[in-house]
Amino acid sequence: MTAPAQITIDPEREFVLVSTKAANVMFSYEIGRHGELARHPVVSDAGSVPFGFTFDTEDSVLVTESGSNEVSRFDLDDDGALDQVGPSVGNGQQTPCWIQRVGDY
Repeated sequence: MTAPAQITIDPEREFVLVSTKAANVMFSYEIGRHGELARHPVVSDAGSVPFGFTFDTEDSVLVTESGSNEVSRFDLDDDGALDQVGPSVGNGQQTPCWIQRVGDY
């Protein structure tokens, strides 16, 4: 793994997700029943320089793409793969890094 930007556990507490700036992917490590992580992650394309991410009210993953100045939305599958939902959306910022959910926003 090269240049990780953020590490977070999903709301269902099934996966540890890691964004990587250098590889343009996110890693999903399944959490075992005793808290151990899978030896090999599921690797998913996550746009242009994925950096920060958060979960929305529907437990989808919102990812900032610093390379394209956009935010993308992904569903986290049962196997840990990320599937993009709709197109990436420009956010009017330059090189966005972090994104934070506050309440329902």
